[in-house]
Amino acid sequence: MEFKTTIGFTVNYLYDGNDAVEKLGKLKNYISERYKMYHFNGLFQGVEFKDKNELELAFSNFIDYVETYMVWNHNEDCYTLNPRDYHGNSIDLEDGEIEFESSFIIHADGENIFIYLNTEDWYSSELERLPNGNIGISCEMNDIDGDWYEFEI
Repeated sequence: MEFKTTIGFTVNYLYDGNDAVEKLGKLKNYISERYKMYHFNGLFQGVEFKDKNELELAFSNFIDYVETYMVWNHNEDCYTLNPRDYHGNSIDLEDGEIEFESSFIIHADGENIFIYLNTEDWYSSELERLPNGNIGISCEMNDIDGDWYEFEI
């Protein structure tokens, strides 16, 4: 997969599952609205998203999965989410890791959902951040030159 910049989005689901699902929906819309400018691409189970429709479908399937399988754990007073097909290793963008196994990652022992997308058209030093979407999602990006930025949308 050709790319210049990897962008990581982090959504916490531990204590507010409804908020997490809402943020994922808003993030999907945010990405979709900006697709024409940034040409985001990603990967799921070894298959690259080749266009906006494939990316939107993968995002919708992921949100449906989260809504279906997120469960309130009464003993721990928090939500749990079995990763199943969405397991994988998160990457450390700040440390320069920019290649990922999957665009959608849930950690079984964690509290966060990680979403990774690439763009072929922009270096992070040209962007520095994506436009604010008032979603409340932590983001970071790094490019093939090692320029790392942290921001919120």
